[in-house]
Amino acid sequence: MAPVRSYTNWNSRTTDEEEQIEPYRKYFFICEGANTETWYFKKLIDIRKELNIHPLIDIRLLEKTEGDRDISFPRRLIEFAENQKENPEIAFDKERDKMIVVFDGDIFEEKVLDYDELVAEGEKNNILAVSNPAFELFLLLHYENSYEDDIEPNAEQIIQNEKDGHQTFIYKLLLARTGINPKKNAAIGELAKNIEIAIEQEKKINEDIHQCKGQITCNIGRIIDEHGTALSHRIIFRLVERITPKVSDGTECLPLVGAHNTLGGIFNHEETVSLCDSHDFVHVAGNTRIMDGHDNSSLFGDGRLNGSRIDILRVG
Repeated sequence: MAPVRSYTNWNSRTTDEEEQIEPYRKYFFICEGANTETWYFKKLIDIRKELNIHPLIDIRLLEKTEGDRDISFPRRLIEFAENQKENPEIAFDKERDKMIVVFDGDIFEEKVLDYDELVAEGEKNNILAVSNPAFELFLLLHYENSYEDDIEPNAEQIIQNEKDGHQTFIYKLLLARTGINPKKNAAIGELAKNIEIAIEQEKKINEDIHQCKGQITCNIGRIIDEHGTALSHRIIFRLVERITPKVSDGTECLPLVGAHNTLGGIFNHEETVSLCDSHDFVHVAGNTRIMDGHDNSSLFGDGRLNGSRIDILRVG
């Protein structure tokens, strides 16, 4: 197995005195391209704190080296991802961590026919990030109104993505926006600062990679949004210190009320309620059940409460 470089700034500390912690989950990006995607995701990783990516999530870029550097065919990328899970150098946790395989969908428009099979196989153990026709589409989405100005008016040409010399149509659209060569200039990575714009713009196109063929498609923004900004409530509750709620005060004496089971709201105190004792209106206890009859045994029944719009029909 050729060596692999894992790029991350997880737990970068300003001093040695700061506590070192381990992430709850790591996301490894494996990309088709060797330059453009690499520059973008490195920048995304560098500014993770400014983007409010959850502090318990580590985003890493796996950079292919040596003989693996030129792997770009989607099936080979998925195989590469599976092999790296066994690489002790990256410490991949199969229970928690995820591989995100990033590739272009244009090859499946004409040359390759097994797209559905590949997606089904790849999604068994990985997350697939697809842009159709190419990654340049995702980068274009980082500009305000790029959908209305660039994508929608040129939809047919974008999906055909024909070459003019050595430049594809989507490449030329991006070049017109940025003024830089995305394959040769690392400054293209600065677009990661506009990831929030890209996430919103992407919602205007197809994000379902299962319906990719013949459609302008991208789900990279959605993946970053869903997996990068928050953990599920189940994970949070296992990891974050919780504060125990205070216990409510009970009634000072047992009221003479015929209850079905437990009482959830007791509207009687040891003395009648007066205006100066407004704090004694309600004491909350456990859940109540149905209590038959409106005026069972109590100090004054519940007649007075009817005027206060208090009338329990059913709880639980």
